[in-house]
Amino acid sequence: MLSNKRAFATAIAAATMAIAVTGDAFAQARMGGAAASAATAKASGVVLKVRQLTKPGNSCLVPSPRFDGGVKGPSRSSGTRKRWAALEVEYTTMPDWIDSATFTFHVMSVDDEKTFHYYTTSVTYLDIAKGDHGACVMLAPSTVLRYGTPVAFGVEIEIDGKQVALESEGQGKGSPWWTRLDGGKMKVERHAGYLLDRSKTPFGLTHIDEYEAVR
Repeated sequence: MLSNKRAFATAIAAATMAIAVTGDAFAQARMGGAAASAATAKASGVVLKVRQLTKPGNSCLVPSPRFDGGVKGPSRSSGTRKRWAALEVEYTTMPDWIDSATFTFHVMSVDDEKTFHYYTTSVTYLDIAKGDHGACVMLAPSTVLRYGTPVAFGVEIEIDGKQVALESEGQGKGSPWWTRLDGGKMKVERHAGYLLDRSKTPFGLTHIDEYEAVR
């Protein structure tokens, strides 16, 4: 797995040398840096600040939740608890209310054959009150087993059609690595529908009050 991560880092570095990232989008990407306090962000007109992203790798793998509802019926045990990949964005909002915010998530994994697998999805969260929040997407255990543990994670956030934050973690950290997948030497397979908002998984039945409703 370490060699796969190095291969991804090398490919991203080569792409970065070939493409100059400029403009407001990249400047906005760094506004969510940890150095800016919430008060400073509010004073500068920023409405949303990314505090932290989950670091890809084995630490993002979590076992399926267990529910003891006393329900009887057919069951089957594999003998082991399978693990999901959970990738979370922790963020803070400054206005009293934000009607909606759209998060576009980007995740990359790499398998044993050094083929990269890219997943993306967009989720709109509703009625976001002032304060700290979380947004989370997940890959199913079978996806992780087949296509590998995530090595890169990124997010773009829009409010009223305007990008207010862009952050990434893992390989390609600090850059919009997902914009540089085409035309390079990397072998990338894209998988539509694999990346799920947390509410669409069994985890959506836990800690419900900590997450906003989705559209």
